[in-house]
Amino acid sequence: GLSYLVQLLVHVHDNRNDGLDEPLALATSRSLLQLAAGSMSHTNVSLQSNMDTERDDVINAIATKALEPLVTMASSKQRGELRLVAVETLRIISDDVRPDRWTRQKLCVAGAAMAFGKVLQQASSCLPQWIESQQATSDSNVSHSSSTDMESSRETFQELYHALHGLANMLEPPTDDEEALHFAIQGFSEGVQKSLDLVCEQTGESGGVKSLLSIASLTMTTLQQKTLNTSISDLNEFLLESFRSLASLCPLLLSKSASNKSLAIFAENILLTLTGALKREASSDYYEEIVEEVQFNALRGLCSLAQYEPLKVMIIDESLTELLQFKNARNEQNELA
Repeated sequence: GLSYLVQLLVHVHDNRNDGLDEPLALATSRSLLQLAAGSMSHTNVSLQSNMDTERDDVINAIATKALEPLVTMASSKQRGELRLVAVETLRIISDDVRPDRWTRQKLCVAGAAMAFGKVLQQASSCLPQWIESQQATSDSNVSHSSSTDMESSRETFQELYHALHGLANMLEPPTDDEEALHFAIQGFSEGVQKSLDLVCEQTGESGGVKSLLSIASLTMTTLQQKTLNTSISDLNEFLLESFRSLASLCPLLLSKSASNKSLAIFAENILLTLTGALKREASSDYYEEIVEEVQFNALRGLCSLAQYEPLKVMIIDESLTELLQFKNARNEQNELA
């Protein structure tokens, strides 16, 4: 059962120096992925008690004993299904926000944020070119890509989505939007703060911050499921997750820990990206909700950066007009106001 799968994955990992048994590692990882996904997807309230127990068993077993092999596979420089499965499994585990389980803290200690950052760095470099080629293919209604190329693209961008989502989860404490704004000003508890500082450090060292900025700079696209040929419904999900992470990074970049690690140098570039988001406009009703969510996260990040006087001045210089517009539109856009 579950214990056997975990032990098998650990065994394969521990003996990788003799040559990784990739088929066995892949089969075992797939099984754990299916169990993790199933345990996190239950919503039937009448069976909540039993489902909570099942989720506890699965997530706890993986988070306690299998994180090291999963993070090692997710950190591999070689793209492929094994790395994709590992990244997706880590992302699913990161959805567990129960404070008594400290799942995200365990992911942090295991180096999951470093693994996510490495995936972002590798995949984001080719994202603009891939979008351009897909748009050209879509416009001409002719496919110039082989089935192998399409499968490689599918895996790459599924992997990118899971890494973006997982990193955004790890950077955020388990709060709703209103509490997130409060935390942006008041700070976090000591235990949570240490974990978030470590995630921030891993994200910076892995190249993840630069990758987030690169993805956040992309314009919105109408590429849909039929074009992507992936389980990702819209490339704008990349945009939303990147802004969610950038907003959560803002209070961390001003901490003493970030200063000691020379991570505060990213603050100005993030500020410019966030103020630029306030200037975005929805070209159609389809984009309106996306723009509002991007702008809410931009404001959440700017709220944190404004605690530092030089950055406050810069925010005013870059976005005072937009900030006043949001404030005056209180009745129409209450959340942004």
